[in-house]
Amino acid sequence: MGIGSVARATGIPANTLRTWERRYGFPKPVRTEGKQRAYSPEVVEHLLLVAVALQAGHRPRHVLVLQLADLRGLVAEGESRGPATFTGDLRTLGLALDGPALEGALRRSLARLGAISFLLQDVVPLLGWLGSAWQSGEIGVHHEHFASAHVRLALDETWRTLAPPVPASVVCATLPGDLHDLGVHLAAVAVAAGGRRPLVLPGSTPVTHIVEAQRATSATVVVSSLSAHADSMASVQGLRDLRAALADSVDVWVGGAGAPCQDTPGITFASDLTLLAGL
Repeated sequence: MGIGSVARATGIPANTLRTWERRYGFPKPVRTEGKQRAYSPEVVEHLLLVAVALQAGHRPRHVLVLQLADLRGLVAEGESRGPATFTGDLRTLGLALDGPALEGALRRSLARLGAISFLLQDVVPLLGWLGSAWQSGEIGVHHEHFASAHVRLALDETWRTLAPPVPASVVCATLPGDLHDLGVHLAAVAVAAGGRRPLVLPGSTPVTHIVEAQRATSATVVVSSLSAHADSMASVQGLRDLRAALADSVDVWVGGAGAPCQDTPGITFASDLTLLAGL
């Protein structure tokens, strides 16, 4: 990863990363043939924990010299003393329309919890609350759209950071008529956390295009996320069409609030995001 990608993934400015490298020897990049800095993906996890420790009041000169295991212990010790005020309330930040603060809180949650717990403990409950609060009139549509957009950005950064630099082996997509693609990004993070690279397609992707993407990448798994807004009858037919168009050797998984309850031959229901991490 280049220094710009690391800066975007962690929220730490590139100039700060260069200063830390010069003063403390971390993060230490390798140099490309063009003399550009390049970092391993593991550096991002380390830096996210550094950010948590700094927000808790620790000094850079103390934190940046720690090994990753010791840094995890330091952060865990701080968490055991009670919730840190710097994490804020994701709901409050969304209602305040404070983008930088919301993005920072999401990054720190990811660093503290790890990818799967981050999804299950923070992101999924937040998205559920946004949907119900908007439907009940508790919040405006602008609040829901604002927070959802920043969550989508955080999820996109997360799976791109976690995914190994190999060709995609899992296609993640929604079916035609379902424009709500946050579930696809949730699935992509789980897949990447399990060590595979997802190919994420946009909302309402035609079945023929999903099949073309699978064949182009030779992906062994296709994951479809169906939102609560998806038409159930159309979803069942779309899943059947997808299954029929793919080779028998390609596994098809489906999940999400709109996933059909009835059994669909040849399709596995992902009742938990942790299952996708084990693909």
